[in-house]
Amino acid sequence: MALEHRDCAEIDEMLPAYAVDALDDADRARVEAHLASCERHDDAAAWGDVALRLADLAPAVTPPAGLRDRVLGIPSAPPAPVEPAPVPIEALPAPVAEAAPPPAPIRLRPSRVPYALAAAFAAIAVFFGAWTAVLLAGGDEEGAPALAASASADGIDARASFIADERVAVVRFDGLEPPPAGSDYQLWAIAPGADPASAGILAIEDGHALASVEGDFGAGWTFAITVEPEGGSPAPTTDPLVAVTF
Repeated sequence: MALEHRDCAEIDEMLPAYAVDALDDADRARVEAHLASCERHDDAAAWGDVALRLADLAPAVTPPAGLRDRVLGIPSAPPAPVEPAPVPIEALPAPVAEAAPPPAPIRLRPSRVPYALAAAFAAIAVFFGAWTAVLLAGGDEEGAPALAASASADGIDARASFIADERVAVVRFDGLEPPPAGSDYQLWAIAPGADPASAGILAIEDGHALASVEGDFGAGWTFAITVEPEGGSPAPTTDPLVAVTF
């Protein structure tokens, strides 16, 4: 009996990740076998509907006009620095106030979402219905904990969610073919009116890719993927395959 309770406790920890299809094949098979035989989890199969509800409830958002030009308009390498002409000491200007520090860099987390983060992602799906209704009505909801969006292009589905308390955007892509030989899929985070910033290389498993990106994201931010030379590029060199915008 103690072993049975221990198995149930472990399955409880894995259910949120199972709901968003973030388990590997072995863990997924273990969860499904347990759900089929455990009386305590006789209603836990409902977890499997969470990811489908997420895809249905998050409204598809058309990428903003000019996104393609912005993604492709960045040179592949920064321009060579220009050495300034020597300035006489007497002509030097007075010291100025130190410039404000740059914003915190975007950081890519491992592509497999940890169980705790997957639990938060699954929990967000529960309120997507009401939150989406608020957005479609043009209103606002004080303290709303996340943004969500979805998009599709050429058979590739993209879903993104921003978890405000964690300062993390979770981005999932489905329907991806393996990248061409010598190439990788690269993820880009694009602030409104800004140039694309690399959010790392995506790992593909059975056509799926899942990434979490730290940052202070908000309305108007876009996540896009492109095919780049193996190891990635400093700036996009191809058209985005799909882009999803909050």
